[in-house]
Amino acid sequence: MSNIDTIIANYNKMTDQQLLLIAEEDLIHLTPEALSAFWQEMKKRKILIPEKINPQIEPTYYSISIHKIERHLLQYILEKKEQHHSDAYITGGLLERGLEEDSANEIIKQIPEYISNRKNKMNQLILTGTLQLVSGIAINVLPLSREKYLAVIIISYCLIIFGTGRILHGYLNKRRFAKMIETDK
Repeated sequence: MSNIDTIIANYNKMTDQQLLLIAEEDLIHLTPEALSAFWQEMKKRKILIPEKINPQIEPTYYSISIHKIERHLLQYILEKKEQHHSDAYITGGLLERGLEEDSANEIIKQIPEYISNRKNKMNQLILTGTLQLVSGIAINVLPLSREKYLAVIIISYCLIIFGTGRILHGYLNKRRFAKMIETDK
């Protein structure tokens, strides 16, 4: 039984009073998945929430962050975006994988911003890699005796290797995310 199945089963076992108590005291502490399961149970039982409880809390049922979805779903989304599939196609795939329609639509809305942020992170990765590479080269060209400064020389070579790796990783992924952005336009 998965974690969400356990949560749903627990809500099914609770009395109406217990659910109302959660609505009064614990809604802000629930994960998006638990909140979604909570609202499903409330709607299934047709339990109305008293006005003294903040009525603006229910819309958070639809508020799910792309950063909090399971890794395999995020990989699916990015893979399909890379293959130039439409948002409707991706939404259908998310529904097949167990997401609710409202959650899937909310995630789809966040994809362009997520991809843009990832592209910016790759720019930062390229920059830090370049700094490492240049630092390694700068240390390496200093007239240091190998016997006395062996650790420094080893560190300089490591900086060159890791910096080059970061630059390549950042550049390749930046191109990947840039292509995804271009296809959305």
